[in-house]
Amino acid sequence: RVAVLGDGRVGRAVCELLETSWPGARVRLVALGALPNLRDVDLAIGCLPGGFGPKALAAALDASVDLVDVADLDPPVYAPYAAAVRERGIRVIHGAGLSPGLVSMIVGHELESGGCRAIDVAAGSLSDRPHLFPFLWCFEDMVAEFEGPSVQLLDGVVSEVPAWSGLRAEQIGGVAAESYLCQSGFENLAAQAGLRRLTYRNLRPEGFHHFFRFLRAHGAFAPDRLDATRDFLQGARVHNRTMGRVIVERAAGMRRWWVETR
Repeated sequence: RVAVLGDGRVGRAVCELLETSWPGARVRLVALGALPNLRDVDLAIGCLPGGFGPKALAAALDASVDLVDVADLDPPVYAPYAAAVRERGIRVIHGAGLSPGLVSMIVGHELESGGCRAIDVAAGSLSDRPHLFPFLWCFEDMVAEFEGPSVQLLDGVVSEVPAWSGLRAEQIGGVAAESYLCQSGFENLAAQAGLRRLTYRNLRPEGFHHFFRFLRAHGAFAPDRLDATRDFLQGARVHNRTMGRVIVERAAGMRRWWVETR
C-alpha cells in the first residue's frame, strides 16, 4: 500500500511507474492540500513542490510510515527532524530524484573516495525539438530558482553569484543547449568538501534565458498571470530527455559521469 503525495506531473508519473512495474501494489494518489492521513499505507512517496515538501515529512512522522521523498529540498530542512524519525523507527530517504538524487549519490561517492580537486555538476531537461523546454516539475519552483543568486565554490572561496552567471553554449546529443550557474543543494557541501571548485549548472535549450527574461518583462510571472502562464507552457506534451552530468577533477586525471532518462 503506497501513497504518492502530490498529484502534479511528477506524482502522476510516479503512480504510473509503480502501477506498471510493481504488480500487486495498491497505489493511491493524494492531492496537495491538508496534511494527509497515512495510517493505512506502508510507504509514502513525497512528490510535493519545494515550498510544500515538508508536509510529506510531517505526514510520515504523524503516521510512523516510511518516506521516500523526491522533493527538491536541501538536507538542512530534514536535519531538525532526525530525532523524531529515530523515535518513530521509520526510514526517511530524501533527495530521491535525479538532482537531488542520483546526481547527489555520484557526488557523495566521489567525495568519499577522496582526492577530488574540483567537481562540476550540471542537470536539466531537453527535448529533441529545438528551443523547446519540457516543463516537467513545479513551475513556481523553477521560476524562483532564476530570480535570485546562487552559491558556488570558486577558487576555494564560497561565492554568491547573480542568476544566469557563467552562461555558455552546449551541445547535448546533437541538441543545441545552454547552461548557467544556478541554485542547488550542493552549496551545503562547499565549505566542508576540501575542494577548490564545486559548481552546479542548469541545462536548458538554446535561448531559454532570453525566453525567460522576455516572459518576466511582460509580466507573465505576476501573481495574477502565473497560473495562465504555467498552464500554457506545460500544455506541450513532448518527449523529453532529463540528464545529469558530473565532471570530477583529480591529480590523476578527470572522470565524467552521465545519467540520462527519456
